[in-house]
Amino acid sequence: MPVHWFYHEKKQSVINKKEEEDMAKTVDARGLSCPQPVLMTLDEIKTGEADEIIVMVDNDASKENVSRAAKSRGWKVKDINEEGDVFNVIIRKE
Repeated sequence: MPVHWFYHEKKQSVINKKEEEDMAKTVDARGLSCPQPVLMTLDEIKTGEADEIIVMVDNDASKENVSRAAKSRGWKVKDINEEGDVFNVIIRKE
């Protein structure tokens, strides 16, 4: 195997890993009542694997509680999108 081929594969692997790290993680907490959505969100925050997390919830209380919990951990609520009965709470590490 030529050296340049190996180098190219290695470089592509590093690029792919970086793209994965930049992608948002999703927490699907639909159908769950508090405190489960908050706990699931805090668990994802604790992993430190993502700079952005999309939390899917289906009630106002969970939407508000997830937003409040994220802010208390130093995260910013970037946006809240409502799609039908689902709220996508998008939080980002500050």
